[in-house]
Amino acid sequence: MGHFGGFKRTNISGSLPNIPINCIEWAPGTANGLYVGADIGVYYMDDYTGGWLPFRNGIPHVPIMDLEIHEATGKLRAGTFGRGLWETSVHTTCPSNYILTDGNLSGSGPQGYRYFQSSGYIRSTRTIDGGIGTDITYQAADHVQLNNGFEVVPGSEFHAFNAPCSSIPSEFLIGNPVTGTYEGPMPGLVQQVLDVEDMENAGEFLVYPNPSAGRINVEFSMNDESNVSLKIIDVSGRVLVSLIDQEQIAAGKFKLSEDLSILSIGLYQCVLTTETETRTIQLAIAH
Repeated sequence: MGHFGGFKRTNISGSLPNIPINCIEWAPGTANGLYVGADIGVYYMDDYTGGWLPFRNGIPHVPIMDLEIHEATGKLRAGTFGRGLWETSVHTTCPSNYILTDGNLSGSGPQGYRYFQSSGYIRSTRTIDGGIGTDITYQAADHVQLNNGFEVVPGSEFHAFNAPCSSIPSEFLIGNPVTGTYEGPMPGLVQQVLDVEDMENAGEFLVYPNPSAGRINVEFSMNDESNVSLKIIDVSGRVLVSLIDQEQIAAGKFKLSEDLSILSIGLYQCVLTTETETRTIQLAIAH
């Protein structure tokens, strides 16, 4: 803290990431609300948030050079570097619960950046199909529940966090990007609701977190008994880790965890082989 020209100067950078901040906008009618435009998007803070929050309500993940609030419509306008002018609703207080369906979509739907926060739970049956550039986050203090019908179409990204509204979770440590139809739990927070038929026919194969700091979780299901191998291979096809080595496994759903911190930073493949098929997921290790 210091003084400059008779004014008191206070450092409010707090939990902002160490990146260039290009502009700042005061939010009238709030408890000292502030928006800042950074090189990776917009952040918001007021007297109740406990720090800076990423503001991803339809604003792209690009340098933000100018911000302006249009009070009459309650819209925040953001001028970007190379991506034009964007408009979205201003920050609101955290709701108690969210039930998100395809029937209650608003605006441009599940496209661009959307960050839903709840002080209770979030339950969703939505199809997230905005494609490349779509990044949807659910953050709830109690739980996130993905009910039957929830789907993330390849090209889109989805994250979920078990955290209160005022916290800023680390996406790298507990985020779980998802592509395809999602029918498995995320580490320690997401409750799944699937009927027996869905579970039998899912044919699922999940690897998370991905990217991983070392430890991964692998889930897969099989409709019939089979001889199974599960291996981690490098880009040349060399087997580095054998998680399951030619074991006869009955039909059902399975989950295992493995510490891969011995692997160097880079891209690998997790390959599940049965008597009838081979399933492959690209895995990124980033210590």
